[in-house]
Amino acid sequence: MGCGGATRAARHHPAATSDPGAVDFFVKPASPERIAISIRNALKLSDLRGEVKRLTRKTEGRMGFEDMIAGAPLMRQVVRLG
Repeated sequence: MGCGGATRAARHHPAATSDPGAVDFFVKPASPERIAISIRNALKLSDLRGEVKRLTRKTEGRMGFEDMIAGAPLMRQVVRLG
């Protein structure tokens, strides 16, 4: 089989037809465990994308208040005032 066959097969793969912004797909019926794993993976991916953006800003010298880790209420107030 040549390259054309591989291309046709890829077009019929469920991931090839999903939304470009999608990070996963489900085969129905999806089990609750499968849905939970997919959500957990999507959250991890989101965290990683945020970290890449933060590190990119850091290497470019463009870090700001939004890059601070400020979970304590007093620190959040300092950031809000800044």
